[in-house]
Amino acid sequence: MIKVDNISKSYNGKVAIDSISLTVLPGQIQGLVGDNGAGKTTLIKCMAGIFKPEQGTITYDDNDLHNNPSIKEKIGYVSDNNEYIGRYTIKKMLKVYETYFPSFDKDKFERLNQEFKLDLGAKIDSLSKGQKMRLGFMLEVAKKPEYLLLDEPTSGLDPVAKKTFLERLVEEVEKENIGVLISSHNLGDLEKLCDTITILESGKVKSESGLDELKESLTKLQVVFENGVDEKLLSRETVLSFSKVGNVYTLIIEDYDGKKEKWLKDLGAGYMEELDMSLEELYIALETRKGES
Repeated sequence: MIKVDNISKSYNGKVAIDSISLTVLPGQIQGLVGDNGAGKTTLIKCMAGIFKPEQGTITYDDNDLHNNPSIKEKIGYVSDNNEYIGRYTIKKMLKVYETYFPSFDKDKFERLNQEFKLDLGAKIDSLSKGQKMRLGFMLEVAKKPEYLLLDEPTSGLDPVAKKTFLERLVEEVEKENIGVLISSHNLGDLEKLCDTITILESGKVKSESGLDELKESLTKLQVVFENGVDEKLLSRETVLSFSKVGNVYTLIIEDYDGKKEKWLKDLGAGYMEELDMSLEELYIALETRKGES
């Protein structure tokens, strides 16, 4: 496993990540969520060995990651802005990977490229952002890593390429038992993929748990107020959000229990039904609570 223990990193005196701890396990996909500037990219670059944290440790099966090239070879990293030697063709870049990574599997790259369809003779400078993301994913997977760190990997991908990417990612986890940490603003994708979700806020870990556990503290209800309701009465702090169509209200309530059920009935609620809540709705609700605190 990759274990991050209490790491911090600053730029020009400004804290980017602050005392972060988390664990990435083999055979699991862990999502990383947070606003722009929350520290996701800095954390991933520290875990890839690009940045060195100012405090704390990052270990791979109890071995320190930094200054340890043999361990870094076992970790694949795909950036939101993949930088390669622009004048090189893809074919020449393949040779670079074959030279520097003994485990590189060219046949695997070529199998992936049957679906991603990049021209091996194309210069990297000529590729679109989405094509560079495809290239980065194929190169890193063909290294046969034990862990993959992915920073907004679907950025720039068209719907067909994104579908292929997600399918191949799940396939790698299932077949090779690799561990994955993936950051994305596309919460719908993460909800389908991830075993656990870590939420960053202002450089700190706000929560780390399975999606079902994350949802336990919040409840989404559809409530019918047949005679209407004074919406000011719904603006109590445990009601994180509400919307309505006619007399049908959709509420997201924190720590819903029998007392809150009685409170709604006292307000005139008739029919009430608990609804499934998506990761996106959950995240927005949590951000609403943050903004009002």
